[in-house]
Amino acid sequence: MSVSITVNLAPVTVGLSSSSNSIPAGSPITLTATAQSTPAGLSTGTVTFLNGTNVLGTASLVSGVATYSTSLLTLGINTLTASYPGNLDYLAGTSNAVSVDVLPALTATVLSTSLNPAPFATTVTFSAAVSSLAGTPSGTVSFYDGSTLIGTGTLATGIAQFPTSALSVGSHDITAVYGGTAVFAASTSNLITEQIADFSISASPGSRTLYTGEATTYTVTVTPASGFNLPVALTCSQLPANTTCSFSPATITGGPGISTLVVQTSAPGQAATASALSPGYRVVALAGIILLFIPRRMRRYRKGWHIFLLAMSLLTACVAFSACSQPGPLFGGTPIGAQTITVSATATNGSQSLNHQTTVTLNVNSLF
Repeated sequence: MSVSITVNLAPVTVGLSSSSNSIPAGSPITLTATAQSTPAGLSTGTVTFLNGTNVLGTASLVSGVATYSTSLLTLGINTLTASYPGNLDYLAGTSNAVSVDVLPALTATVLSTSLNPAPFATTVTFSAAVSSLAGTPSGTVSFYDGSTLIGTGTLATGIAQFPTSALSVGSHDITAVYGGTAVFAASTSNLITEQIADFSISASPGSRTLYTGEATTYTVTVTPASGFNLPVALTCSQLPANTTCSFSPATITGGPGISTLVVQTSAPGQAATASALSPGYRVVALAGIILLFIPRRMRRYRKGWHIFLLAMSLLTACVAFSACSQPGPLFGGTPIGAQTITVSATATNGSQSLNHQTTVTLNVNSLF
């Protein structure tokens, strides 16, 4: 006689949990599956982990627990489950669904500069290196001077560059901002304080006193800031009339330097040409004209004529001598009094120029 025996397989309850419900793309996540039977006894077997219908991988149960780690979840919401296939003793089972939001991958942006400090108008290249654990980011990087956008660069193999020669003298707080993509998150770089080197100019002494026709000197000093190495050309302006200046040397090169400023004044002088006849000669000419109109009959009286001629001669000589003994008026020369001279220093780099000025005083006294 045969007997039919029905053996019911033990049901299995599968549970699933994740180490995080939100991760950046490319970051690892750990899934933990538990399999419990009724009555208890299930402890071994294999669990399959799925993302929707796609198999992520498998893991063996150890004391009813299986774990699986992955960093390959896709961007956005991932719906994950764990499945136990069952065996001769236990039924198959599927876990609850776990949602994991995969965000754009974290990035890091590192900024560097080609030259710091840099001379005025010299090209400085800023480089931004953008990296991520999820791969090599693409996209663009914006470069800022404080809060002002000064340029952009496109990432190539994770590096974007921006060259510029337009920064003014002084300090500039430069940062680089990676804008991100659908896959890679935005990030901001470290700050670099870029120094654009300047120079200063001074002159001593501040004042000199001299007489017209003399020359005097001033010492002009050019002092560059760290990193400044451009040639500096010296000139002077606002010179008083009939005055010249010169520098030795006229250009300071290779850093700090001293130049001697020579200021040459000129003395006044008499006019190069006088009037047609000086006062003395005009008297003589007048006397000659008068003689032409003396009646001939008066000339017949020799005695009276000689006396008259002698008187006229004495008068003419006296006037002429007086006129010749007095100097004529003086003209030209450096103006008398305090004069302000402007000393300029100019550094040129390509099409850009940087200029600084100082002043000196020239006190001119008269020799007369």
